[in-house]
Amino acid sequence: MQIPSAARLTAAAAAAAGLWYVLRRVRVIRTNFVTLNDGSNISVREARPGPDSKELFRFVELLADHLSERHALHNTFEAFARDFAAGKFEALLVEDDSGFVASAIFYEAYSTWDGPYIFLEDVYVLPSMRGKGVGTHLFRELALRSAARGHRRLQWEALVANKAACGYYGDVIQAARKDEIVMWRLEESGIRRLLP
Repeated sequence: MQIPSAARLTAAAAAAAGLWYVLRRVRVIRTNFVTLNDGSNISVREARPGPDSKELFRFVELLADHLSERHALHNTFEAFARDFAAGKFEALLVEDDSGFVASAIFYEAYSTWDGPYIFLEDVYVLPSMRGKGVGTHLFRELALRSAARGHRRLQWEALVANKAACGYYGDVIQAARKDEIVMWRLEESGIRRLLP
């Protein structure tokens, strides 16, 4: 019987780790049909790079407008679509008979304390669809993905001034607000300032 060399064992371990990483990232692909609080129906599905990129970017623009921050939206549709196709983020779309009514854009981040987790970058529900359960169903879909991937957390940020969203996250979603954590960020000029 031949004993595998250290190099073969190392290569096998690396291959197994790579396979485990890929399997953990396997998407929960399905369309979920849901009846809302008002009796209307929606479908929640995973967005596809290419065909859905334009709709997703429209929701990014709507969110920027809602927050009166359109001037701060530096990303372009072309860059957004390219990054989506490259797998830098994932997204969910919600549709009813009239068309797309909500979206959630998220990606897998990493915590040194908890391991990988989903970070929800943007969630937007059209004003006419708020209060019907659309957001709750989006969060359920994100929770399903988090659980399927073995994550210990699902995380997002909200502007303190967005009191309606903050109230919803605490009251309806029952998420824990982390006031003891302060977010720090370097904008492009700050990044350049630190360069040698």
